[in-house]
Amino acid sequence: MTRKNKISVLLLILAIPLLFACTVVPIDEKGNPIGVGDMFDAASLVAQIWDTQVIPTFKEKSLPIEQIIDALEKDPQKAREQYGRQAAVGGPYTFMVKGEGKVIDIEASNLLVDLNPYDGREDLFINIGPVYTGTEVRDALDFIRFKDFRDITQYAAVAKELNKKVREEVVSIVDRDNIIGKTIVFFGAFGLKETNKIILIPVILEIR
Repeated sequence: MTRKNKISVLLLILAIPLLFACTVVPIDEKGNPIGVGDMFDAASLVAQIWDTQVIPTFKEKSLPIEQIIDALEKDPQKAREQYGRQAAVGGPYTFMVKGEGKVIDIEASNLLVDLNPYDGREDLFINIGPVYTGTEVRDALDFIRFKDFRDITQYAAVAKELNKKVREEVVSIVDRDNIIGKTIVFFGAFGLKETNKIILIPVILEIR
């Protein structure tokens, strides 16, 4: 092998770790990077990942809501660390859950849901909007990380667009006049604020 070829091989070997360390940046139909620098477009990013990453992740990783409630009642701190995700140091813990229940009432923006075994009392509140100001959906997803964005403005814009998806595509199926008494299946996220009043942001909602 010539000296020139040896150098080429060496450079290739040195470059391999760098290739694996790179983050794959999504691009739009025009070839512009999404989520990077001045070309950032939160709406395009969320549209691209909603069906391919967000929904599959919730289906795969959500835990039964009853399991989380029980864990929080027994040992809140252990439940946070074992089942919750903290998007930032010192921030609230967010949980990804699934379940089924009966709608027993509507209170402002929330469905009051009775979980099995049914006793006629609300165990869970599901936020059906129309206003969403939190970051629960974004913070529950481990593949959306602050370090992957230029600044807090871009990071916040992603949370806003995820909430918009919930408002326009998830809770839009709810008929407030006929929802009471119906059974619903849900996947979603909630931030730990009060264990006796869990307010879920749904990502998947099915009415039966």
